[in-house]
Amino acid sequence: MPRACVIVLDAVGAGELPDAADFGDEGSDTLGNVAKAVGGLDLPNLEALGLTGGLVLQRDAIAVLREERSAGRRHELVLLDPPYESWAALETVLAGLLPDVVADGGIVVVESDARTEPSLPLDLVRTRRYGSARLTLFAP
Repeated sequence: MPRACVIVLDAVGAGELPDAADFGDEGSDTLGNVAKAVGGLDLPNLEALGLTGGLVLQRDAIAVLREERSAGRRHELVLLDPPYESWAALETVLAGLLPDVVADGGIVVVESDARTEPSLPLDLVRTRRYGSARLTLFAP
């Protein structure tokens, strides 16, 4: 992977969560709703970089990883940012899936609470605390 550019638009309302009705958030999808309201988004900088046409899935991440593994697809970059309190419950499941979906030379980035030190059956590249958060990088 000679070069990768990743843009994560976190907290822009990229879709409702399963518990959206509990909070009156049904239909929340700020970016999607803005695009519909203005007839689409013009993103010339992303187009110039060849970063258009990506696939956005609003689905259960574990189900997607299982499908990717079954299909034999491997990815150069996997970003994991689960709710901090969920990491312990997800760690074992992710450990069973990620080695089969991360490409050779790829990287897995895990964001967690600063006190949590994620463990996966991949090589630990680096871990660093940033305030109340921790970023941990793994490679196959």
